[in-house]
Formats: sequence, C-alpha cells, structure tokens
Amino acid sequence: MEYVIYTEAIDDYGRGRTHKYKLLKNAKKKWSDMFGDSFERGSSYYTANDGVVIATINVVPHDVVKLREAEKEITGRDPYADFG
Repeated sequence: MEYVIYTEAIDDYGRGRTHKYKLLKNAKKKWSDMFGDSFERGSSYYTANDGVVIATINVVPHDVVKLREAEKEITGRDPYADFG
C-alpha cells in the first residue's frame, strides 16, 4: 500500500505537491513536520490552523477502511471524531 499526501499552499494557485510514501512512518514524519498538532479537518481535507496550507491524505489502492485507518495513524486523530 502507498500513502499519498497532497499539499497546497494558498499561493500555489492550484499547483500543489504530491508526496508518496511506501512506509507509514515516513508519511507520519512528513505530516508531523508540516502540521504537528496545529490543523483542523474539513469535509475531505485538512488545513493548517494559520490557513496557509491545505492537505489531503489518500491510499493507493483506494480502500475506504484503510484510508480511515491511515488518517488516524498519520494525523494521530480519528478523522470523523468531531462529526459524531
């Protein structure tokens, strides 16, 4: 399985960056370096608390259950905890 994190800053004008990782620990490290604990989750994306960077997390091949588990592991939070 591959972990994909797409990031885009407000001044990227739609030309963000795609980061692909074979190992979960590498994806977690990238996330921690970019956001730490300073982020909020929208409906399908994450945004930094300062509003400058947005990100999405995906898994390849796509699987909804594995995606939710990957988001929990990478961010350290359940992606749907606030929507209860």
